[in-house]
Amino acid sequence: MGGTPRPLRAVGAAAGFLLGRQSAPPCGVCKGKGFQACKLCRGSSTVEWSPLYDPIAISPCLCPTCDGRKIQRCLNCIGKGYF
Repeated sequence: MGGTPRPLRAVGAAAGFLLGRQSAPPCGVCKGKGFQACKLCRGSSTVEWSPLYDPIAISPCLCPTCDGRKIQRCLNCIGKGYF
């Protein structure tokens, strides 16, 4: 049967217990990664900004949420990847 060998599973379970991560279900929003696409810039790394309410010219600025990285920490699991 494929999968992880039994001794390796035991070591992994022990390491998870010692690190405080027991067999918790993965986050459904980020699928266990801990990160997701930035919600403010939608993964483009820039946002349109204008100093005036009725803008004459709109200039692109670096996204303040992700700092141009295009991803942000998952807001559901706070970046852990599990609950």
